[in-house]
Amino acid sequence: MAIKTIVGITPYWYTPDEEKEESNPARFRLVPLNSEQLDQAMEGAKIEGDGLLRLTPNGIRAALAAGISEWENVASDEGALPCIQANHKYLPWVLRMSLASEIVNSAMLREGDLKN
Repeated sequence: MAIKTIVGITPYWYTPDEEKEESNPARFRLVPLNSEQLDQAMEGAKIEGDGLLRLTPNGIRAALAAGISEWENVASDEGALPCIQANHKYLPWVLRMSLASEIVNSAMLREGDLKN
């Protein structure tokens, strides 16, 4: 059986749902994780009764660190916030979870990617 690898998947711009109606929405350039990065993000994750994947706080941090390459329209009271890992902690908690979920989901090998 041949397996299609994730090598060559390119970064893409992601706009969170809550930003889509804004005139100047925040956008994040996301990089799909490689298999080792996905391992780090998934460590300790659980599938809850509702079927949703729950990442640990360390998993969320790992996904954001490896999966965000740049952002637009993210600011503090002092002005534009540079896209560096140290500033991820200033993103709202719900947004951090949403971004981590998007990053992990984009990296997971889907059933359609397997060939017989």
